[in-house]
Parts: sequence; C-alpha cells; structure tokens
Amino acid sequence: MTEIVKIEKKMNYLWFSFPEIINLEYHVIIEEKLKEFISSEEKLIVLDFSKTAMLYSSGLGLLIRIRRLVHEAGGHIYLVNVKSEMFHLLSTLNLDKVFNIFPTDVEFELSQDEILEGCFAAESNLEFLFTSQVESQVCRMILGGRMIAGRDYSDCSHFSPLTDISEYVFDLGGLELIDSAGIDVLCSMAQKIKLAGGENRIFGASELIRDLIEVFDVDDLFVFFDCEKDALG
Repeated sequence: MTEIVKIEKKMNYLWFSFPEIINLEYHVIIEEKLKEFISSEEKLIVLDFSKTAMLYSSGLGLLIRIRRLVHEAGGHIYLVNVKSEMFHLLSTLNLDKVFNIFPTDVEFELSQDEILEGCFAAESNLEFLFTSQVESQVCRMILGGRMIAGRDYSDCSHFSPLTDISEYVFDLGGLELIDSAGIDVLCSMAQKIKLAGGENRIFGASELIRDLIEVFDVDDLFVFFDCEKDALG
C-alpha cells in the first residue's frame, strides 16, 4: 500500500508530507496518524503541501481540526509549499492570519531565525469560520473557531438550503466554543434546512460542544455521528 502521509523529523520539526488528493478515505487516515504523533513532546508541526494540488471541504475541515489538536497540545503549526490557488482560498477565509504559511520549504528554512525569535509564533486566534460546499449531492459545512457573541455571522445568515440537496453535514471538529448567540445562529441554519425537507447531520463535536447543544434543548434538530464517514453515509 502506498504511503499516504510521510512523517519525518526535520530541523527539530515533526514534518508531515500530504498526498496529492485529500479525499474522505485519505483524510481519516491522515488525522489518525497525526493524533498518534502530536503530543506535548512534539511542539513544532510542519504540514507540507508540495504534492497537494488543492484543498476541498474535507481537506479544509481536516486542517482546522489539526490546528485545534496542535494548539491543545501547546504547539505551533506551519504550512509550507502552499501553492497560489490554495493560498488564495486560505486568505479568502482569513486563515492566512491563523496559520503561518510559507510558499516554499526554502523560505521556511530561511525564516528559522525569525521563528526562533518568536516573530511567527503568535498565530491569531481563529475567531470564527464558516464555509459550505456541495460534494456528491451532500452539502458539507465547516464551522471552526469560537462561535460566540460578537462574531461576524453574515455568511451564516445568508445561507439558504438548495432545492436539490436533502443531506447537510456540519463539521464541528474545529469548533472550540459555542455560546447562546452561536447556538441561535446554528439553529437558524438547521431550521431553514428542516423546513426545506433536509436533514441536519453533525460530526466532530467535542463533548463540551455537544453538551452545550443539549443544554439549550435544540439537539432534536440534529442527528449526531461519531465520524465523518458515518455522517456522510
């Protein structure tokens, strides 16, 4: 079997080289591999996209979840060999302010002095991210960061269910916190989907996020799944 993700130690960084395509099958394997290696002992993580042509919704969701894992372990994450199309996508979602991104590994290596001095260490907090994309007749929605009062929810407010789509999958793997304001926004989208005859599926919610959804007594709007594969099934 071809190695899907290459893992090695380079320049005191744990270096993950991603495959050409990050599809559902691959990203589940990648995420499990990352969980094995990311720990309190491994503080510096590099994701190498030299082989990866583009990020789609599954890959983007994976990236947000990896960020949460690394930060919970007290580490830092760096993206290298990021092609222009991918950088444009990340910057459109303001994720260039959340990740340290380098177009080439050479530029990353040349920046080591600045990194060691802490110039690149303080990534911005992921305030809130929402993106949606239809793949294989399923609308996949990624919610990341902190879904709390004061955030910009205009993209969520403008969201409308599609007439030919009945399955909507919410990826909450990158969601760090939600409060009553965030619950209201989430429920507003879910109610629109339900009124249009769609089904709301959630995966990746941490125990805290799921408990908060249940506390506000809106869990009947959703069907919860343990993993993306089951949610998409």
